[in-house]
Amino acid sequence: MGLFDKKICDICGEKIGLLGNRKLDDGNLCKDCAKKLSPWFEERRHSTVEDIKRQLEYREKNKKAVMDFCITRQINTRNYNVFIDDNKGNFTVARKLNILFSDTRVATYFHHRFLMISLLL
Repeated sequence: MGLFDKKICDICGEKIGLLGNRKLDDGNLCKDCAKKLSPWFEERRHSTVEDIKRQLEYREKNKKAVMDFCITRQINTRNYNVFIDDNKGNFTVARKLNILFSDTRVATYFHHRFLMISLLL
């Protein structure tokens, strides 16, 4: 294997250009797949191919949850808003609720009762 041989992305299977490789513990990641990762996912350099696949799968499921989110209540703060979907028992904390805004994560507030009580008081 030569120095300038093309590598293959272990996530999508596409060829990786000369400057497009993102090294993983056990493989390679192309820049297009790397763009799909959460901006909060900081351990990419020490991740495995399976870690990246799980992260991307989670991101796709969360994207659907954000699209299905129906705001029934909203708590505004100076920097962030708490959006609540009482119909599905979900909430999220974000600047705005938008599937394109990459820091939006939907969580079930049944598991976060203490947090919701604290926010509502």
